[in-house]
Amino acid sequence: MNKILSLACLLLASNMAFSGVYNSNITGTITSILSYPNGTVFILLDNQPSSHPKCDHNFFEISKDYDPKGADRMYTRFLTSYAKGERVNIGYDNGSDSSSSCGPSGRIPIHRAG
Repeated sequence: MNKILSLACLLLASNMAFSGVYNSNITGTITSILSYPNGTVFILLDNQPSSHPKCDHNFFEISKDYDPKGADRMYTRFLTSYAKGERVNIGYDNGSDSSSSCGPSGRIPIHRAG
C-alpha cells in the first residue's frame, strides 16, 4: 500500500513540475502555430508579449508534458481559431510569482485556451 501511495505522489509531483502559475490572460489573433513530433506546440499571437522575466517570450507553449487529452483540446481550439482568424484568450504564467516556471522548451507555458 505504501509503495502505491508513494508512486501516486511521485506521478502527481512529476505532472506538476512544469505547471507554473496561471496568473495572467492575453487576447489576440494567432499568427503562427508550430507543432513538433515530440508533442510540443508553439503559438504566436499578433500581440505576443515583448518580454518575460523567466521564459523565452517569442512563443507560447502547449507543453508535451501536459495531459495528452487536455493538450489536444487546446491544440484543436487554437487550430480552429487560427483557421477562422478568430481572436483567442490565452491563460498563462507571466513570471511574476516565485513559483513561476517555463515550459520544457523554455517558452511561456499556456494554462488555458479560450
